[in-house]
Amino acid sequence: MIERFSHHKSARVTLKFPIKMIMLFVLVTAIAGSAFGQNSSSTSTNAAVASVVAPATTDPAVSIPAPDAAISPETANPKPYPIGAGSENQGYVIMRGYALSIHRSGGDPAIINATAGGLTGSITNFNYGTKAAYKVEAGWNWSNNFGFRASYFYTNQSAQENRTQTAAAPFFLSPRPLNVVFTGAPTIGTLARFRERFQVHVIDLEGTYKWHQPNWTVLISGGLRFAPSRQTYSVDDTFAGLPETLSYVQERTGIGPTGAIDFRHRIGGSSFWWTGSARVAGLWGDIDEAASYNRAIPTLRTSSRTTWVWEAETGIEWVHKFAGNNEIFLNGSFTVQHWGDIVNVMPTPAIGTSATATLDNPLLPPTRKGSIRMLGGVFSLGFRF
Repeated sequence: MIERFSHHKSARVTLKFPIKMIMLFVLVTAIAGSAFGQNSSSTSTNAAVASVVAPATTDPAVSIPAPDAAISPETANPKPYPIGAGSENQGYVIMRGYALSIHRSGGDPAIINATAGGLTGSITNFNYGTKAAYKVEAGWNWSNNFGFRASYFYTNQSAQENRTQTAAAPFFLSPRPLNVVFTGAPTIGTLARFRERFQVHVIDLEGTYKWHQPNWTVLISGGLRFAPSRQTYSVDDTFAGLPETLSYVQERTGIGPTGAIDFRHRIGGSSFWWTGSARVAGLWGDIDEAASYNRAIPTLRTSSRTTWVWEAETGIEWVHKFAGNNEIFLNGSFTVQHWGDIVNVMPTPAIGTSATATLDNPLLPPTRKGSIRMLGGVFSLGFRF
């Protein structure tokens, strides 16, 4: 009995041990599976997040377009290129004032003071000094490159020399051409006035074409120049108690082609610009001359002449924008102009030689041709719109 109970108990213990081992294995497997599942879930989640945050690695052979850059105000609304005559605008108006130093070539004596024997004693030249001039210019563009402009320039140059006659000799001779001279001595103690004047009106009408970028503009132009000019010389004094006068007039209507090149270049990113221009013009037309003494029948002569004009200018411009893209600007420049063979002059006779030997012959074309050179400063005020 005792032996059977012992055998039954041993069998029950033997049966329970495998069951416990199976249950322990299942429990360990479940715990390991749970841990592995949790780790896999975390890894998947992290990979998903990383795939969103970091760009995916792609095959180098596959090209993927880069994302669009942020649009800045400059990209969204690009600044237009200049479309005006040398500016960012379609039209402009400029007013210019000049202070010009005047120089003449070929000799320009005001007074030839001769001895009683008719020989040259001393010579006094006209002194023009600095004279004013002005110019008005306007332009308009009907397209991105093509346009037109018109300008008007005017200068009136005059000089005067005064002498008081102190003796019967020496006496004054006019240095003007056409053989018109004083032959007598003014009355002692009276004043003699010697005057000369040159004036010219210049009208330019041109078509324009330009190349441009936001910080520079190059403009070329070509058209027609109309430039009537007038030169006068006069003397008045008192001789034997009576007034006497001498007058000389030269008038010329010059017309011909003209062309120019202008540039503007912005200095850094400032409101200042470097500007410059160069121009050439050829003028053709007749010259009409007349001279008279004491209002007698004048001596007349007509001849033709070619005049070449060269101009250059460079300076600095300050620009201020207002009311949108409109501009007001100030410009200070240095300019030089050379007008060739535009006036008649009298070559200076040598001291001690005949005071009348170099006078012109009215029966021949004029040979006493002189040029005018004008150089100085320019101040400009303008608007672009």
